[in-house]
Amino acid sequence: MFKTTKPKSFEGQAPCLMVIVFMRGQLIHTYTRMYFEDEESLNKTDEILNQVPADRRSTLMAKKTSSGYTFDIHMQGENETVFFDI
Repeated sequence: MFKTTKPKSFEGQAPCLMVIVFMRGQLIHTYTRMYFEDEESLNKTDEILNQVPADRRSTLMAKKTSSGYTFDIHMQGENETVFFDI
């Protein structure tokens, strides 16, 4: 768990956080993004997000809760988070 402020939109892009994942047993770190489900209009026009197949975009969405947002990262399996080659 970590705390941060929600970023603002920049040049018409949807607000997002860039996330780098390191873990034991993984030799190379992986990159993903965390978007916010309550930014529907900006999410629909975000160039990077729209390169992800529609059925996989949900893995990049932080869900709004009463205490902020929650975002789960899945390294494999049915709900595997989308990772980006950089």
